[in-house]
This record gives sequence, structure tokens and C-alpha cells, in this order.
Amino acid sequence: MNNTADKSNNLPATLKRWLDISEVHFPGIIDRASHSLATLLQKNLSKNAHQDAWKFSSLAGGFPVEFTFKTNQRGIQYTVDVAAAEVVPQQVLPYALELLSQLQPDTLTEQDLDFFSTMQQCGKLSYGCWVGGQHCSDADEYKLYIEVPEGGDSMAVEWLNRQLPFDIDLYRKPIAQHNKIKLEIIGYSLKSKDIECYFSIVDMAPWEIDEILKPVGMEQQRDSLVEQLQGAYQSAIYRKLPSREMGFSYAFSPATKHKAFSLYTFASSMFGSDRHAREAILSLCDKMNCNMDYYDQFTAQGGLNKSETSNHGLFGIALDSNANTTIYTGLRPHKIAPKPQQASNQ
Repeated sequence: MNNTADKSNNLPATLKRWLDISEVHFPGIIDRASHSLATLLQKNLSKNAHQDAWKFSSLAGGFPVEFTFKTNQRGIQYTVDVAAAEVVPQQVLPYALELLSQLQPDTLTEQDLDFFSTMQQCGKLSYGCWVGGQHCSDADEYKLYIEVPEGGDSMAVEWLNRQLPFDIDLYRKPIAQHNKIKLEIIGYSLKSKDIECYFSIVDMAPWEIDEILKPVGMEQQRDSLVEQLQGAYQSAIYRKLPSREMGFSYAFSPATKHKAFSLYTFASSMFGSDRHAREAILSLCDKMNCNMDYYDQFTAQGGLNKSETSNHGLFGIALDSNANTTIYTGLRPHKIAPKPQQASNQ
């Protein structure tokens, strides 16, 4: 393998700038994050990398890295498309595990790897697998985002129902005849063994939110969820949600028995421009008395307080079994202009 210690110095300027801002909020983590990113982006940083290596990804509008910002943030968090242009989607999962073996000892069992490999052979893949990284003061955690192809979703739901303490029966029994529900991704955290499953749903009505909360027994949090969603959207959603295409996820931790639910959509559908997204997210967090200083500084220095384009990825609201609420969003860094440098007096 390549020398990733040297390659961390070759990270693109936009990643270095993000790490510099992150160091202010999460001191002492930047070296681990830099090393991790350099390891996961080996093919992009290679001298033989394809000329479009930083433009090809489906993850973040071409760029292979997306940053995550949330209200209960404990450290640096991101998602990476490790494949570059050379790895076909069917081979990305084993390649991702090969890279992660350089960063931590935890991995999939042979049985689970065989299952995911078989599942991914059931249909066409777009990207295969993404890798999530989170670096906190006391630990690093990596998460696989394993793509579920058309044709493999029923098999995947059966696997999930064996792993989770609740059944995802709404996938087999749609909320309404006009809804289309699709299992898109299985998230698997290698160290904690936490599982999260991500669904897309088309044409869901606001009153149907109750149904997707039922599997995790969080129906009583429905009003709070709708209130926060309306607060972000800055408009009533009693008749219509912000987007025809919404997403939701269920998460479960085998170690703590902790359950979580998330409802999300593309930020561009919710807010339009980066400027409006930033204003709405910070306003909502202020009303909730939540700290989003990290996101505030990053977007201000990136010029998103004036941007009429859309660099935000998903926007979501997460609930957990302890009745906590988390606001989160993703940011695509490649279009964000670096902070202007002051002219030298020399």
C-alpha cells in the first residue's frame, strides 16, 4: 500500500481547510482525521489517478467526500467514496474493508460479508459502498454504507429483521397504495456493530409519518418531529411535505439497546440555496437552544451565507429512544470557495 503519512500532505486544499476549522472545535483530532482520509482516498491521491478522480463520485456532486454537521457533534465526521474511477461497484465493499484494515482491527464477519456480497449480486449497483468516519477525542469509528440494489431489497429486509429487535413490516405492507418504499442502504458500524437501515419513500403524506415511526415505537414523538420539520421548512406541512422524495432510517445498537429514527430529504428541496439553508438551520437550532457553532463557522468562512447555489446534501431530524432530537446536514466541499487570503505586506 502507499505511504499514507506522506499522502496526507497531498490532500486537496478544501479538505485541509475543513480540517483547520475542525481543529479549532475539536483539538487534537486533526492528525487522526488526516491520516484516515489519506488512507481512504489512496486511489485519488495516487500519481496514476484518473484525471477526473475528484469529479466522478455520486456521493457529493462529483467530489468523493461529504462532511456531516449536527447538533450533538462530538468530533469530526464525514463520508467517503473510496472507489475512485478504477474500482467497479461490485468490488467496492471488499476494497473498502481492505482500506479499513489499515485503520482498525474491527471488520465484518465472514458470514456477514458473504451475505452482503450475495445480496449485491441481485441487481445493478451504482456505487457499491461508501465509508463513514468519525473521530472523537477518545476514539475513532468507521461505518459501512452498503448499497442495496433493486432485487436485493427483500433479502436485505429479511436479514435486518433477524438482526433488529423490531420488524420492518411496513416495507412488505406499504403505508398506502400510492407510496413507493425502497430500502437503499444498510449502515454497519464496524466497532460498535450498530446497524442503520435507510429507506426512500415517494409521495408520503404528513399524516403517514405515524406509520413509519411505529416499528421503533416512537409514535408519541410524532408531534415534536413535525414541529421541528416545520420550524426548519418555515412553512406549514399539514397537507404536504417539503419534497415528494423523502428518506427515513431506523438504527439500533446491540450493546446499549438504543433505538433511533431519522426523517430526511435533500436540503435543496427544503431550502433551495445555501444561504437560505444556513439561515433556516441556524434559526431552528437557536430556537431549540442547540449549538451549531462548528457549522456556523464553516459555512461563514466558506461563503455559504451569501451563496445562491446548493452545496448542502441531506437535511434531517433524528429522534432516539430517550426522546432526544438531533438536527443534521451534509455539506459538499468542492464548490465552496476557500477563505480569501490577505495580501502580503512583503
